[in-house]
Amino acid sequence: MDVEQAEAAPSGIKRRGFAAMSKEKRQEVARSGGKTAHRLGKAHVFTSDEASEAGKKGGRAISQDTAHMAAIGRAGVKQRWERTRAQAAARDAAKEPTASAPLASPVTIAAEVCSS
Repeated sequence: MDVEQAEAAPSGIKRRGFAAMSKEKRQEVARSGGKTAHRLGKAHVFTSDEASEAGKKGGRAISQDTAHMAAIGRAGVKQRWERTRAQAAARDAAKEPTASAPLASPVTIAAEVCSS
């Protein structure tokens, strides 16, 4: 028994079977079981129609969670904004290779104009 497993097990209880195996050993057993099932022809192989229906079912289920969908939307908007901003910066850098100072913000420019 690994040290991690011994610590995870309540005192006085001995782990048996898969619980006593390391993560790597459990993965090895699962992998060999899957390969054997396919070799014997007992594993289920999804048709494209079955896979399509499963995807639609999952999509219907997840779309009911409006908070999750809103979070996905916000993440997409953020990524697009960052990508657009990076593209604009690269385009500006290509136009003016001699400009080494960062551009002033509109607020800074307005403050300079007002103070003079």
